[in-house]
Amino acid sequence: MAYVIRSSEQNASRANEMETRALLHMLSFREEYDDINCFAIDFFNDVTGMDNMSLRLYDVQSKAARSGPKEIGPELVTLFKNYISDFHDYFVEEVLFIGGIRNNLLDDNGLTEFHFSDLTEDAQREIRSSFEQTCLNKSYIDNDAVTTENIEGFLSEVVFIVSKESVDEYIMPLIQASAVLMPTSDDLRAIFNEIKKAQVGIKTQSKVEGLEINHPVDVYRYNRVLKREKIELLVISRLINRNPLEAGIPSCFAPIYATMLEVAPEDAEENLEDCQHEVARQMFAASEATAFWTLLDEVVTAIKNKPGAGVDELFASIRPETLAGCKFLHALSAQYFIAIVKDGLG
Repeated sequence: MAYVIRSSEQNASRANEMETRALLHMLSFREEYDDINCFAIDFFNDVTGMDNMSLRLYDVQSKAARSGPKEIGPELVTLFKNYISDFHDYFVEEVLFIGGIRNNLLDDNGLTEFHFSDLTEDAQREIRSSFEQTCLNKSYIDNDAVTTENIEGFLSEVVFIVSKESVDEYIMPLIQASAVLMPTSDDLRAIFNEIKKAQVGIKTQSKVEGLEINHPVDVYRYNRVLKREKIELLVISRLINRNPLEAGIPSCFAPIYATMLEVAPEDAEENLEDCQHEVARQMFAASEATAFWTLLDEVVTAIKNKPGAGVDELFASIRPETLAGCKFLHALSAQYFIAIVKDGLG
């Protein structure tokens, strides 16, 4: 079983923004996407969500413009290409993510997420016609596969999603914190742009058109993957003005580390590495998200209430139940994390 990469492309700025919106929608807005661990970028399609073993693929084609039936039909073609491919069983959902739709396409004009059956009969007929004709014109789609059965089966599965008005709405769900940590609209836009930059960087670093692969996991070989944890790290780093996983000892942690070196120098470096690993596990474990954000919120509050306090004093001010709720942290790694945040906030 083989899959050939077709129609990979580098897009204009507006298209890149829509692809980032599509990615963040999958990351934040539906429980059905909770198993998405990473995103294949401009490989199978514009964006493809993948579970941790690359066995379940959520396929997304995006279009920035406000669309009518004649525009929507052709935009469905790359989704159909995957629907009829040898990787058919891996694709669990097909999504067309669009900037907007023209009036009178829906029986209910208030819908922002809908299926083909929700469209008016006239819209369905026009979309089906333009879609079928485009399929027949594409060299990478076998005309023998453009059957009534395949077309109807595919159209019944496609999910249409209309983009939200503001990029702020795509970043806010990633931040589980109180007002003390809440960023401004400019900060939200900056976070969005950093995620977009990471996404665009992946799609422009290598050419994959024409590659033949045997399993979706091969996307990792060509470095076309943006991991969920990298996106989360970008968000957290922006909020505390520092990458919490960067190398080096936080200056606020230096007195604690100096004592460690004095008492047990042979163990100090290993203990420091343990702190770094524990903080990383606490940050990225899906089951620990609430506990992590609760801790971060309290640490920031404590620092703002007592900006001159040291790590020991700040640690003592955190509620015991908050510390106990972070199952991957121990007392030392919790202090290490406090030092990171304090350094970042100045």
